[in-house]
Amino acid sequence: MNNIFAEDIKKEQEIKANYNAAATEEERETARKAYQMWKATVIEKGEEYGRIYRFLSEAAERGNEYIAISECHDYRDEKTLIELFRKYGIEKFIFASGWSSAVDSAWIFTQNGCTIEGMTEYNTQGRAWGSDEFEKKHGYLFKVN
Repeated sequence: MNNIFAEDIKKEQEIKANYNAAATEEERETARKAYQMWKATVIEKGEEYGRIYRFLSEAAERGNEYIAISECHDYRDEKTLIELFRKYGIEKFIFASGWSSAVDSAWIFTQNGCTIEGMTEYNTQGRAWGSDEFEKKHGYLFKVN
């Protein structure tokens, strides 16, 4: 994980743990206020930081080693996304799209200096039915060169 983000991710996880462990409404409210204060510090760091932070936070929450993205239309465009990855030191990411344009996105990644290292499995945001385990999915592991 990129060290620039590690402190914010750790703080977010601590606040969520405090909220989940709260025994009273007062303790939950304290955790909510702490979250709002923390969130403001992340917002102050700018939109680009926030976008990459969200990817890394979701990966950490799900126990994934790499950012996993499935659609590029949410992130402006592929070229901009790769530029942000380089700016913030993201060396690898998973791309797992089921859209018909996925191959076009993969092509643009390669045209912007990324290489496919192979395929990998990752945890999705959904939980397996009747389990606390995340559902697994597969995708292409890209290296950002």
